[in-house]
Amino acid sequence: MGGMGTPRTVSQAIKGRLYPSREQAATLSKMRFLLACIRERVRAESREYYEREEKGCSVGWLQKEVAQPMHRRLGMPCDALSVVNVVAMHHQALRNWWRRPDHYDAPSKRAPERYPVNPYVHNQRLEVADGRVRLFGKKVGWMRWRAGRQPSGRIMSGRVSFRGGHWHLAIQFDGPAPEYAQPTALAVGVDPGIRAMTAHDGERSMEFRRVPERSKSRRRRLARKLSRAGWRCGNSECAALPRVAALTGTAMARLRSERRRKAPCGCWLGQYRPSARRRQLMATIARQREHEANVRRDRSHKATRKLIDHARVIGYEDPSAKAWQESKMFGEASREAAAGEFCRQLRYKGGWAGRDVVPVPESEASTQTCYVCGERTRHALGVKVYRCGSCGHTNKRDENSALNVRRKAIEGARAALPEAVA
Repeated sequence: MGGMGTPRTVSQAIKGRLYPSREQAATLSKMRFLLACIRERVRAESREYYEREEKGCSVGWLQKEVAQPMHRRLGMPCDALSVVNVVAMHHQALRNWWRRPDHYDAPSKRAPERYPVNPYVHNQRLEVADGRVRLFGKKVGWMRWRAGRQPSGRIMSGRVSFRGGHWHLAIQFDGPAPEYAQPTALAVGVDPGIRAMTAHDGERSMEFRRVPERSKSRRRRLARKLSRAGWRCGNSECAALPRVAALTGTAMARLRSERRRKAPCGCWLGQYRPSARRRQLMATIARQREHEANVRRDRSHKATRKLIDHARVIGYEDPSAKAWQESKMFGEASREAAAGEFCRQLRYKGGWAGRDVVPVPESEASTQTCYVCGERTRHALGVKVYRCGSCGHTNKRDENSALNVRRKAIEGARAALPEAVA
């Protein structure tokens, strides 16, 4: 539920692109590599500690016995706070991991890699001024940083990441909450579909598309090209036999699925390296995925802002994200839809604006239930129009589900806060 008033300061984050020099990029890459080494050592030491002591190790022991000696021995260019942050976050993911028999006894299941090794920057080592930032004091130096806006408030921390061939910096700060317009509608129901999101306020419907189909088609074409791109054997003796020492992407995938260790040329599969064409296609696909993620994030922010400005009570269908993402039929489409991120944005923006954001269980927001009479009429997944077998009501299935969500949201808001909804 949203609060009654807009808070003065809220925790916000801004993500922008970094433009480091070659020396600065090499320093940042070295940081990420060494932090990854520390993460692997933390994973190994935590398992050995559990085998020896039969209990989980503490984060203080990992920092004192593992992280700090490695930090001094490797001569890392980043601060000790970055090492402490990596150890603390990975220790949270590893908590009680080895106590589970299904994880400990199964060699195919690896320890979780929930948190990436992105360097953490403390606020005392981060400076922002006129489109430039300085990380880790004089160790990295000033570099250009481009973002949609500058942080307006007290800077808390920063995190450097590398995606799609580009460096990024996310800055978390405490700043004034954005101003929102006065709502014109009482309530709106949201059905976070897979291809598009549908919202209805009782009078009109709104539809928000996820990612353009043109972008998805381009990614599929690149994936087909990648399957034909080859692998080259790194053995010098096989260089004179290009036909024997070359494998297509499909052939390499087939050998790995059969768990073979050697290629037809007699060399180990680990000696094979991607060709120049394959490396180029992998970089292109990474940039394409980053572009799609940016488009999806931008459209989600614009849609949630429009809904928060439009209605006083916002109800959304709370999807069982894990079940949808593991589905064989809708798994990939559900992951691309990012319904969980959309619902997260609705919750925190509703709290900033003082709106009542009500999650509705998936069982109560069915597209099979008639909005007018409440009777349930089953339809196949391919049928996009809902026709009630009892009262004859006809409507789009997504709009019918959004109307059901809106009704449940109003009931939930009245039950929790009767004076908020007249």
